[in-house]
Amino acid sequence: MSLVFIIEHWLGRTLRGLFLFFVIFSMFALAVVGTAATARLIFPMARDNILPRSGLLRRVHLGTRTPATLCWRPPS
Repeated sequence: MSLVFIIEHWLGRTLRGLFLFFVIFSMFALAVVGTAATARLIFPMARDNILPRSGLLRRVHLGTRTPATLCWRPPS
């Protein structure tokens, strides 16, 4: 028996929907946090020339002074 059916059995349909909303929202939030954490890990390694193609990975956006390239597109 899945957790969704258990929630619906004990709390009703309305709270089941609320529960599913929070689960989906949490998954999205974890994806965003994972992307930010990956960029925060790759940038210092590229800055110190530890990774291959470090010149591409350590680029910083001139306007915001952030490694926007790492956040928005994967290195090729």
